[in-house]
Amino acid sequence: MASKSANRILHLPLRPSNPFSFTHTTRPTPALSRRNPAPSIRSISISSPRHASARPSSVARTLSKTGANKPLASPAIMQKEALRKAISSGSAFDFIGLAPETFVTLPSSQRPSWINQFSDRWLWEKTRLMSRGRTALIILYYKFWALRTRSPRQVEKLGTSARLRYRIFEWWDFEILKTRKVVKRLYEEMYNRLADGEVERLEGRVKRDLMASLKGRVMARGQNDRIQWRLERYTKTPRCVGYSVLAPDVSAASKPAWTPTLLQQAVLEVESMQSVKKEKRVTDGKGGWVIKDVSEGPKGQDGWPLPKKVKEYVVLHKHVRDGKSSRWMIWGMTKPTTLYDVKKQLREKLGQAEV
Repeated sequence: MASKSANRILHLPLRPSNPFSFTHTTRPTPALSRRNPAPSIRSISISSPRHASARPSSVARTLSKTGANKPLASPAIMQKEALRKAISSGSAFDFIGLAPETFVTLPSSQRPSWINQFSDRWLWEKTRLMSRGRTALIILYYKFWALRTRSPRQVEKLGTSARLRYRIFEWWDFEILKTRKVVKRLYEEMYNRLADGEVERLEGRVKRDLMASLKGRVMARGQNDRIQWRLERYTKTPRCVGYSVLAPDVSAASKPAWTPTLLQQAVLEVESMQSVKKEKRVTDGKGGWVIKDVSEGPKGQDGWPLPKKVKEYVVLHKHVRDGKSSRWMIWGMTKPTTLYDVKKQLREKLGQAEV
């Protein structure tokens, strides 16, 4: 009996001879008995202990080549890098809001008094002048230095006189002065389409968020409601009260100067006399329908409500991707920059809590 137990024990190795080895069996190990002797066991060595740490494994070499073992960047750095790539490609311009630090000029009648609120007025005016100066420097930099309208290959094909005209007169046009006419056309078209309930025809003329808002206003109407909108006149010519240019660093983005990617935003003050007429389709009691005027307030001789003065600050939006310019669009409406806004921005820069 003792000899049989000893034979069984001798067939089972207690531990492998090499710590860097494992056992491999040719088939699943059955229960040990006289009819089923212990299977043959062979030891496969991976590496010797002497060179185990000096020689990297094939998996480690593969990870080092692919860069998979590099440490991950922080979420803030990854977010900034994703934003930089989105701006460089132009895809971020579809979702960007009002450009940061956009200063919208407040009407003179609503500004702090020079006599009673001198310090507040000086703070507001100083912020406005600094914003205008910064915007002017940005425009001059992009217009006369960073951006080009032609590639070097196209310039080489020009004659001497044409090349001279290109060097002196041909610069990137930011179209600041053209925004007055553009805002009139888009402003009237937007409100006419909204009154008619045909906001789908504004595709490409207003931003996506504004389009969704206009569709919601149309769907909120009753099935028998009808609205007519009429612009009587502009009380004064629309004027640009805010302008911003956003563009990635041309050298950092590795893009040629003649294929820029940038964003223009212009805020225009539009003041006009408008009239809105509301009508409703009701039954006449005889099985038919009649249109009934349900407008509120006094009406003029033509049956329209008396026009009211409306002042809005319209934000125009235009982007350029790889040198290809899009059309001006209406981004939405905004408000002028008040003294409260100036102080709030100043407290945020200083890291102070809001009072």
